[in-house]
Amino acid sequence: TEEALSVDEVSDIASDAIDAAPDADEVQLTDGKDFEIPEYQVFEDPNDMSDLEILARTIEAEAGRESYEGKIAVGAVIANRAAAGRFGDGIKGVILKKGQFSPWNSWTGYAKGEQGREMLELKASKDSYKAANAILTSNYTDKTDGATHYLNPDVSTPFWLDDMKGRKRGTIKIGDHLFGNADNNKKYDGKNWIKENI
Repeated sequence: TEEALSVDEVSDIASDAIDAAPDADEVQLTDGKDFEIPEYQVFEDPNDMSDLEILARTIEAEAGRESYEGKIAVGAVIANRAAAGRFGDGIKGVILKKGQFSPWNSWTGYAKGEQGREMLELKASKDSYKAANAILTSNYTDKTDGATHYLNPDVSTPFWLDDMKGRKRGTIKIGDHLFGNADNNKKYDGKNWIKENI
């Protein structure tokens, strides 16, 4: 028969497990690589942010209440837009292009700032940083199937929604968001674009 562990032995095992756990600001990725979440700071200009920072904050603002899969999907759309080449130059250019991501409206001035958030002060969650890092290291699966558009139909019904739903490629629902292409049937490979450009 096995002997029961003493209270001290159980305490030692628990202490060892706590000591082995990553620091609060480290995130363990599925491929075993760690990265450090940047120290929180308020920015005066989004152009001063790294790609990781601006992408994590945008994912948080757009999909903060979504699952990790939903956060990856939003990040994948940003990478797909970069791959498409007509939504801005690179990750930061795509995010900051006027009229593209409503949380940035307060910075870009689009729609008189409507739906804008204080993105220079926003603090992204660990999951949003993890998703952003996965996108920037091409360590994800694009479940949007190369989409360049998404929306939450409970929040917004843009003029292009019916076009997106009516396209041959259709839409994919992930969490509360619908993903697709509002302007064509193409599928974009943001993951490969990241590998070649970042």
